[in-house]
Amino acid sequence: MLAGIAARGATALRLNYERPELSFVAQETRRRVLWTLSLMDGVFSVGLPEYETISHSIIYQRLPSSEDAYRDGNPNVQIAGRQHLMESNSTELALSEQPLAQLSGLVQDIQNDLRRVQAEVEYSFQYNVAATASVAEKKDSRWFARYLQVSMTWHQVHCDLYRMFLPRYPQAAPKVIMETVEPSLKAHAVKACQDHVKNINEILKGLLDLTGHPVLPSYIAVCAYHATRLTLFLPSSPVLGMQMNMESAIESANVALHVLHRWFSGSVATEKIILDMQYLVSLSRGDPGSIFRELSCPSPPLDHGRHRHSHLAVHSLVRQANFMDDGYD
Repeated sequence: MLAGIAARGATALRLNYERPELSFVAQETRRRVLWTLSLMDGVFSVGLPEYETISHSIIYQRLPSSEDAYRDGNPNVQIAGRQHLMESNSTELALSEQPLAQLSGLVQDIQNDLRRVQAEVEYSFQYNVAATASVAEKKDSRWFARYLQVSMTWHQVHCDLYRMFLPRYPQAAPKVIMETVEPSLKAHAVKACQDHVKNINEILKGLLDLTGHPVLPSYIAVCAYHATRLTLFLPSSPVLGMQMNMESAIESANVALHVLHRWFSGSVATEKIILDMQYLVSLSRGDPGSIFRELSCPSPPLDHGRHRHSHLAVHSLVRQANFMDDGYD
């Protein structure tokens, strides 16, 4: 509620517009307030337009300037913006009842935009977000948590983009759209998910080698959770026909679980994530079909809000709030 009031107050004050006639400090204050509200909105709305408090489409502010204490956060803002866009696109696809002819072009445009962001980050901050070794190189930096988050987000946003084309995955596009997707795009999506989730798992494994105990943002737990779901889904899926080692997948899932126990065991926000991951790991040790049935979706018919809410992740604030109107019953 307070986030909504703050966002509406910000737009009422027109903080979403540039004011070049103001002093540097005043402009920076406006930008940071506005973009912070935007990031908070992305965490809560998870791509559902009815829960948005401030849409990216009405933000005409530049990103905050790169003074020393803040500039390393800029890549997070840029990539998080793309992730918010992916969540919105996924939501729109999930509700679509018609094939989307320009889908391949849209995916290519998003991928090109991500490459551009990668190049900008590498040029401006001398940091390769795509390389897992980059995180380890920053382990002694005072901004280690920020470097970690931007790398994790980079790989997660690719998973968000391509998991839409994994048959039977809960976040997959509806059947009417999947039937029109080129086989080459489907194959590329599977490979991309496999590669990026592997990179996330490698980064998580590297965290266990840290000697200290830096404070990590809770989004690391969210990435670990989604990586675990994909890690266990890919080798268990008979639809994909992949020759992957389930034992290796379980090992990666256990590493992710170990990271969460080490850094987030006392966090209320990640409690349900840890419980669900423990359940998935225990289930995966049995019949591979069991974990596939747990993680897959039979492509149910659209039924307004119920279908969307039932597939929100366990860490979703919307799901935890259990918002539901009496029209569903």
